Amino acid sequence: MPDWAAVRLKQSEKPLLVVASGTNRINEKLIGQALGEKLGKADADFVHEHAGFVVGGVPSIGHKEPIVTLINEELLQYAEIWAVASTPSFHSRSRS
Repeated sequence: MPDWAAVRLKQSEKPLLVVASGTNRINEKLIGQALGEKLGKADADFVHEHAGFVVGGVPSIGHKEPIVTLINEELLQYAEIWAVASTPSFHSRSRS
């Protein structure tokens, strides 16, 4: 199961969704350096405002507005990636 993180880009105040393989930890400092912008925590109101879902229930697709999404390249080894979010019965599948 992938690991998800919804973060806030500090300077531009834009949301960022990061998807990593379950065996990897999300390195916010490295991502910030690659993007040239510091990352901050996305609080519940920020997540709901931009994604349209509550924290803990943000799916990988179908957000209220387009959200830049970074996907760990290790996940590309799989033909399908399954994620659970939004409700206990919601499952989404992404194909590479």
